[in-house]
Amino acid sequence: MAWLAMILVALSCQSSLVQGGAAEFLGRYLVGEDGQQCVRDGKTCEDGIDCCGVCAYIGASTWTCLACTAVGDECIPMGNRCCDGGNKQKDVLLQDARHSCQSTDDISKKYGVTKYTCQAATVAPPDVSRPTSQLLASSGSVSSSVLIQGDATLDQAADLRNFAYECFSQNPVDTSNVGQLQASMGKATGCVLSQCEDKWGWHPFLSRSGSNTGGPYDSYGRGTIVGVDTPSGRWLFQLDMTRHEKASGSS
Repeated sequence: MAWLAMILVALSCQSSLVQGGAAEFLGRYLVGEDGQQCVRDGKTCEDGIDCCGVCAYIGASTWTCLACTAVGDECIPMGNRCCDGGNKQKDVLLQDARHSCQSTDDISKKYGVTKYTCQAATVAPPDVSRPTSQLLASSGSVSSSVLIQGDATLDQAADLRNFAYECFSQNPVDTSNVGQLQASMGKATGCVLSQCEDKWGWHPFLSRSGSNTGGPYDSYGRGTIVGVDTPSGRWLFQLDMTRHEKASGSS
């Protein structure tokens, strides 16, 4: 009888381990508001299954499902983590995004740099002033393109595309933290302005730089917008071509 009791206990323990493993696996998923299975926050993004929140790039070639950021709350300009705006799967763009992470005129009390918040997005018409093939540079893991030509001539747009490709290839954007992101982005865009100065004798005014959340670009106001896709993320910067400046100051 003692042996029988030991066998029953052992079988019970084995059954508990199997059930525990299954519960842990099933614990990756929840049922979303639409009734579909989704990957819960804190788990790695999966192909073919939406995150319950958003699929966010967190550095080191890692994409993780995270809780989305509510409208009006401060956000990090590393992709779009806003509710009804951020992607649900890696590299699968959310259609008809309603919100995006945009800059404000305030300084973040948390990071000490420009404050970004989740704001309503507006629908932007596509820029068709020039064929995309004329304004695109791509090789390997980095590509650059002119998203909105603005006041730039076709030759200037082509130069900016090439400057962006070269500078962002030589100066990778570091997303390990917000401070490094700001510093490395400044280095890459500074390189672009320096190349403008070398070739044109002047450089345009840099009015914006940060994460490319997929638009709408017309909400940024007037200017030439250049996009760069890199292994660390998708970036953009905006230039005012009507403001000619030199390294020593404005002209």
